[in-house]
Formats: sequence, C-alpha cells, structure tokens
Amino acid sequence: MTDSDDLDWLRQRLAAIEEEIRATAPDEFQVRFELATAGDRCRSMLREGSADAMAAAREAWTARAANKGTHEQNVAVLEALARYMPTEGGGPG
Repeated sequence: MTDSDDLDWLRQRLAAIEEEIRATAPDEFQVRFELATAGDRCRSMLREGSADAMAAAREAWTARAANKGTHEQNVAVLEALARYMPTEGGGPG
C-alpha cells in the first residue's frame, strides 16, 4: 500500500465517520464524541500526510529547477555546426 493509498483510505474513513455522526441520535453524546474524536484523528493524519507529500513535491521541484540550465543548448555552437554541415552539393554550408 502506498502513501497515496493510505491517504485515500483516511479520506474514505473520514467520510464514513461523518455519515455515522449524522446517523447517530443527537442525544447519544458519548457515541457522537467518540466518532468526532476519531474524525479529528483522521484529519490530523491527513494533514501530516499531506504535509509530507507537499514537502516531497517541493524537493522534487527544487531538484528540477536546479537542473534547468543543463538542458539548454549552446546556440553559438549549433550555428557553427550548421555552417560547416555538408549540403546537397557536398561542400560546407
């Protein structure tokens, strides 16, 4: 199970808890409190999981930004190569 699967399970569990709270009688304070507490724990874990995912994504973007210039081409070299490439006539361009 991946982290994203874990987060999806937490979201589903939180939705199920919310449904249980709505289905519970208003005067059943203890049951509603226990469900609300479980929901709070799920929300807390989601925030922590989301923070970890955001940090990982931020690190990936930082690494990509650091390598951004390595993919740029040297235009002067390309122009020089183009001048000396053989043409249809067989000589330099």
